[in-house]
Amino acid sequence: MNCISQRASGCRDGMEAENRGLLQLLREPGRSFTPFPFWFLNGDLEEGEIRRQLRSFAARGVYGVVLHPRIGLPQSMGYLSEPFFHAVETAVREAERLGMRVILYDEGMYPSGSAGGLVVRANPALASRGLDLVETPHPGDEVLARTEKGVLVCCRTGGTIRGLHFGEDDGEPGAPPSADILNPEAVALFLRLTHDRYYERLAPWFGTTIVAFFTDEPSAVGRNARTPFPWTAGFARLFAEKGGELAELTALFEGGTNDSTRLYERLILEREGEVYYRRLSEWCAAHGIALVGHPHRSDDIELERWFQVPGQDLALRWVAPERAPHQGIDGTMAHCSADAALLLGRFTALLSLGADFFGMDQEERCFAARLFAARENPACSRRAAGSRLRQRPRR
Repeated sequence: MNCISQRASGCRDGMEAENRGLLQLLREPGRSFTPFPFWFLNGDLEEGEIRRQLRSFAARGVYGVVLHPRIGLPQSMGYLSEPFFHAVETAVREAERLGMRVILYDEGMYPSGSAGGLVVRANPALASRGLDLVETPHPGDEVLARTEKGVLVCCRTGGTIRGLHFGEDDGEPGAPPSADILNPEAVALFLRLTHDRYYERLAPWFGTTIVAFFTDEPSAVGRNARTPFPWTAGFARLFAEKGGELAELTALFEGGTNDSTRLYERLILEREGEVYYRRLSEWCAAHGIALVGHPHRSDDIELERWFQVPGQDLALRWVAPERAPHQGIDGTMAHCSADAALLLGRFTALLSLGADFFGMDQEERCFAARLFAARENPACSRRAAGSRLRQRPRR
């Protein structure tokens, strides 16, 4: 009995010591647990202001940032131009001096995959494509099947992304065209225009100060698209080889399902993973950094395998109490990335949280606490040295 009592006492002592260690870690978590605020690059990006704001982060115990180009850049500063890269390098050099870490962002706002419209500008044939059901094909449509319910066509979606300059936002004339991220040629060009150029400019900091590239909810059809259903050149042949019936895809436009629609959804997800996410993941691994960010949908756990740090995007309005947050796919997003990290043996998971990092209200703080409990590491949005100081991230 005395032996058992001694063992129990030893167990209690061990648990108390472990709890004390945990409490100390929560009080002083160390730099490896720092949040990575989205730092909006959305103004003149003056060198002095860039350095001042980075020092402000570090003084408050924030030792990492995501360099996020955001609407509000002056027209004189083109995306991926020399003035743009000069500002980015200024930030990276100052971050190195302060012992901070940097996550690069791979797009001129979002969604990722179009290089601010430069992919389509270089080759218009690489614009996003989709599947549509029409009575009469439009000029440029490729007829896939004529059915009793209409004509199935592969078409340009007319999708766009949100741009970096005023006049380039959703619905505005200058909104950049989205690229076909299901097309290997488009993704290869995206990597050359974006990732390769960042590496050419910032190679000495890769794997040290620069720890990752963030890809943001890539969309195969783009925003404000003619159709929500992705397609790409050569996909009809693949779909038929796997046993799909094109005529049965008319059910997509009625909200119905059948064997062919389920096959279509699986093949699209697989192609997006292989053509887009895998190539970005391999590029990052080859250059000594991680791929982070999040896929387009809240439940796309299949695509998390390509992230060295699986992630998701928490827009608070999607999971607020009045929206019944535990219902539907948006209620799964925190556990989507956390569980993916657990299954894949990753060290951590990441969630982008739409909130001003230094101005979170009580409700937003409660959400952040729940994310920590779910093993998430929030990367919170914050404004940068620019003209839209309080812009709310809009999805």
